[in-house]
Amino acid sequence: MKDFDPDEVTRILGILPEKSPRGRKKSPDNNNTSSVQAGLPDDWTRATFIVRVEHLQKLKDFAYTERVSIKDALDTALERFLQDYTDLLPHNRERRTDNKIINIDGEKHYNIKQVAAILNRAPISIYNYIHSGKLKARKIGNTFLVTESNLREFAKNQSLIVEK
Repeated sequence: MKDFDPDEVTRILGILPEKSPRGRKKSPDNNNTSSVQAGLPDDWTRATFIVRVEHLQKLKDFAYTERVSIKDALDTALERFLQDYTDLLPHNRERRTDNKIINIDGEKHYNIKQVAAILNRAPISIYNYIHSGKLKARKIGNTFLVTESNLREFAKNQSLIVEK
C-alpha cells in the first residue's frame, strides 16, 4: 500500500480542477480584514459570549483588582484554563490516518474521506452520491469503499473528467 495523495489521484484520473474556488470571495483590495476585525491585532478577533452573571462579576472584579481591561482579564483567565487542556483538545490528539490506498483483488479502493479529497467535495456529499445511486460503493463493515473504476465512471457521468 502506498500513501494517498488526492492531487495525484485527481491528475491520474483526469478529473478537472474546480472551475471556481469555493468559499467567500476575496475583497477587491486584497485586504482580508473585515470591518469586524478593524483595529484589532492580527491574532485577535471579536466574539460575543453568553455568560453567567456571577462569572462576569468575578471577571470584572479580577480586571479591577489587576488594573487591566476586561478583555485582558478574559484572555488571562482563558489562557490559564486552557494551558492544562491543550493535549485534550480534539485537533491535538493523535488521529488514525486514512492515507493508505487499499488494494483488493488488484484494484485500488478509496474510502469516503479520500474520495471527498479527490473530488474536492464534503464527505457528506459523497455519502449522498452513494445513497442516491450516482456513485457505486461497497460497504465492508461500517466503511464504504469506492473502486477506482467506479470513481472514474462517476467522474465521467458528472463531466469531471478531461476528454483526451
